[in-house]
Amino acid sequence: MKKTLLSIASFLKKIPETPIATSMIVLFFASIVVINLSLPLYSQNFDAFYSNILAEAHGMLFDIFFMGIIIFWLNQNAERKLNIKRYLDDIDDLRYWNSQEAAFRNVGNIKRLNRENIQKLNLSHCYLQHTTLNKVILDNSNLNSSDLTNCSLISAKLRNVRFNQAKLENARMDFADLESAHLSGADMKGSSPIRASFKNANMIKTNLEDALLMETNFEGACLIGTNFKNANLSKANLKGAVGLTVDQLLESKSLFNAKLDHELHVQITLLKPELIG
Repeated sequence: MKKTLLSIASFLKKIPETPIATSMIVLFFASIVVINLSLPLYSQNFDAFYSNILAEAHGMLFDIFFMGIIIFWLNQNAERKLNIKRYLDDIDDLRYWNSQEAAFRNVGNIKRLNRENIQKLNLSHCYLQHTTLNKVILDNSNLNSSDLTNCSLISAKLRNVRFNQAKLENARMDFADLESAHLSGADMKGSSPIRASFKNANMIKTNLEDALLMETNFEGACLIGTNFKNANLSKANLKGAVGLTVDQLLESKSLFNAKLDHELHVQITLLKPELIG
């Protein structure tokens, strides 16, 4: 008997710890009370009882729609906004902190914000060395003076992004879209924007020394003072580039099958034909 009482006591103590069990017990006892009170209606006035049940069912449907769907949507929307604010605040907190922990946390925040369709971010002075940001979308973002050394940005969408004075040494940028980007003073030494697009980009005094620029599009880009020393420009499109001079191209490693304005092509052919091949 004592063991039985102890078992019951133990069971009763555990009930509050299991919400489903608690709900089932409440439902069981409530059903007993309600059914016992309703027994006369089942036998004597079933039609009226049935009408009331249908009325309550319609009310339940309204509750499910309004309380279950609309309120849930509002809560989800509010939670989404709070999450976005938290990610943005975290980026602000990590700004100017040059550590690998900061870099990985920044990447996590960027990817979470991308999943929430937030693409325009303020990442200026952020540390992103040795990180992977393939296929991210950061159109119209601010990455001025950010550090993306050895970062992977393969197939990233970076249109109209500000990279002024940014560090992009040895960055992998194959197929990246940097149309109309601002890269004045950016250090891209040893980077590999193979088949990337810098169409209409502002690249004044950008350092592209030792860069792999095969099949890269510079159409309409401003290349005043851009450093192409030892850069591979094979099959690159340099037609219509603004401020591009023969002296800049003569320092490159290769211009094999590159698309050049007629005047530049003639001068390169006369001065250093081996570049064109």
